[in-house]
Amino acid sequence: MDDTIVKFCEDRRSWLVVIAGTLTLVLVFVLPQVDDYVAVCREKTEVARELTLAQEAARLLPGYEQRYTEQSELLAEQLAETLTEENEAEYRSSLVKLVRDSGCQLRRLNVSPAVIRDWGRDDDPLEKTYNKKLKPTGYELQRRQVSLSLSGPTASVRRLIERFEQHDKQVHLQTLDLKPSAGNGRRVELTMELWYFTLERTAA
Repeated sequence: MDDTIVKFCEDRRSWLVVIAGTLTLVLVFVLPQVDDYVAVCREKTEVARELTLAQEAARLLPGYEQRYTEQSELLAEQLAETLTEENEAEYRSSLVKLVRDSGCQLRRLNVSPAVIRDWGRDDDPLEKTYNKKLKPTGYELQRRQVSLSLSGPTASVRRLIERFEQHDKQVHLQTLDLKPSAGNGRRVELTMELWYFTLERTAA
């Protein structure tokens, strides 16, 4: 038995058999484990990357929530400063109350339907038509015209104008006509045309 082993070891071809067998064992048993190891390493790296991203997102989340709250409050303030179809009835009531509280008498109040046009970059809201040379923004400008006529003592009308200037709507005073009322001259008539603007995203 020992002689057979010695002869096997002395035979050069026998070493080829050993090497081939070793390589076969490596291919059969070792390489699959290497592939599994590489796959596990890759998965571990991906999980670590995702964990890092999640931790970063968690760190930034309070800041995003704060910005969202601030933007929501700002949007609510902006909406409160606009005249829309939804709040027109409320606007009428507040305007009537404002006139009465100032000691004046409302003669006429008319709110026209919205006139709508496209809104471009660096646009002018007082322009009645859209300038096609401007870059589109995806928004449309809505303009509502309010015609208002009232009368009252001079001091009351002056007080009303001062209070109206403090009104928080986004408004442009287009025309204002103030003239003495019939009688002893202590009363005046005030006629105003107001433009209220609103920006809305263009419907898809």
